[in-house]
Amino acid sequence: PAGNAAPPAGNAAPADAEDSAAGPGGAESNAVEQEKVDEEANVVEEPAAEGAAEDDEEALQQDLELMLRLPDGERLRHKARGGDTVASVREVAEARRPALRGAAYAVVLAHPRRVLQDHGARLYHAGVRSHCMLLVEVAQ
Repeated sequence: PAGNAAPPAGNAAPADAEDSAAGPGGAESNAVEQEKVDEEANVVEEPAAEGAAEDDEEALQQDLELMLRLPDGERLRHKARGGDTVASVREVAEARRPALRGAAYAVVLAHPRRVLQDHGARLYHAGVRSHCMLLVEVAQ
């Protein structure tokens, strides 16, 4: 983890702060030095956040091969991307079964079972991965 990494070479401030603690205003000086160290530590963590954003972008571009199980039991293969929305899956189901248009139904991730209620959510963010089974279930 990033918290276990050795501090950067430029973080020699704590040792210097201890030396200045003996002089006038030592406690205040030590607190100011510690704030500088804390600020520098926060800057070190930012590149990891950028890397996470890059990983997220890659995940949104990832090709997904999905299996949809329609209410009548028919299975339908569908290719999508991680950045496609749940609404796009609903459109595929409605194109195959026009009776679904205007009907109350849900798209459900089969395992772990979870109803995908946010139609604007990206498939990747909704937990959908390649080779997932999505169930189209009509409300009873």
